[in-house]
Amino acid sequence: MSSQFPGDQPDPQPAPPSWTPSAPQQPASSVPAAGWYADPAGSGQLRYWDGAGWTEHLSPVPSAAPMYGAAPSYGVPAAYGGPGYAVAPRRVGFADAVRMAFRNWKDFESRATLGEYWWFYLFQVLVVVVGYLVLAVLLAVVAAATGSTSGSSSSSSGGSAALGVVGVLFAVVFVVVSVVFFVVGLAVTVRRLHDTDRSGWWYLITLVPFGGIVLLVFLVGQGTPGPNQYGPVPV
Repeated sequence: MSSQFPGDQPDPQPAPPSWTPSAPQQPASSVPAAGWYADPAGSGQLRYWDGAGWTEHLSPVPSAAPMYGAAPSYGVPAAYGGPGYAVAPRRVGFADAVRMAFRNWKDFESRATLGEYWWFYLFQVLVVVVGYLVLAVLLAVVAAATGSTSGSSSSSSGGSAALGVVGVLFAVVFVVVSVVFFVVGLAVTVRRLHDTDRSGWWYLITLVPFGGIVLLVFLVGQGTPGPNQYGPVPV
């Protein structure tokens, strides 16, 4: 242990190393959120930006839509929360939904909104109910006419023949209407599944027990926000 004499200077101590905290890194340039923006290609429409790059999905510019900045995006409707719902799905009424269903009966590729599917479903129910009411009235009229002339065997046989003709005609009409409604309804159902980003083959789940309940859950769900693999939001 070294001793120091009075007047001696202490041994110089090494200077502490200079240390400066590193400056915080600057955040990377912000990437625009996924949504609809003015098409940089100058098409006059909106092009969908998926958050990483431009897609091939185009959409017409909605009327009276607010624009912000150089690359305007259109505000997300409150009823359809979440990024990507730059435009609300089209809203259709009863008559429009029925007309669109029959016009697009061969379309098994695109998407259909909630309104399009359920308005057409209501139309099918109404047609079936009205059809059965008309059949009941016709059968009642023919039965009443037959009963009023039941005194003669010729009248009785004529009434039976009339009932047979009415039954055959109704059966033919029923088969034709059923085939038409099945094809049109199947197309609407497939497009509704596409709107939820599911394959139309999910329709076959109705062939298994309780599969209809699962399909119903799919059909009442909201559509995919923004474009999916089956196309853009129906507008």
